[in-house]
Amino acid sequence: TNIGDALLKAKEMLVNNHRPGAKRAIVLFTDGQPTSPGSGNQPWSHARAIAQQIKNEGMPIYTIGLAQNNQIGPGECNILNDDPTKTVFY
Repeated sequence: TNIGDALLKAKEMLVNNHRPGAKRAIVLFTDGQPTSPGSGNQPWSHARAIAQQIKNEGMPIYTIGLAQNNQIGPGECNILNDDPTKTVFY
């Protein structure tokens, strides 16, 4: 999964095809495991950097984590939340 480049594509689509006056937002359905780096970066840092860039431009990203594997739960929460320093409990 290339989360970073998927977010870039979603942003591009919203910028180029939005209705005047409409609110723009991205809804990301993912297992929370970026495995393809995109643009030569590490998958996790690339995804997080792109998400931060989009957030800084004022476009919210709503994430829905779909993983059903408890082993990837902590990683999923770390990549999908808006603050990587937050502690997540299960």
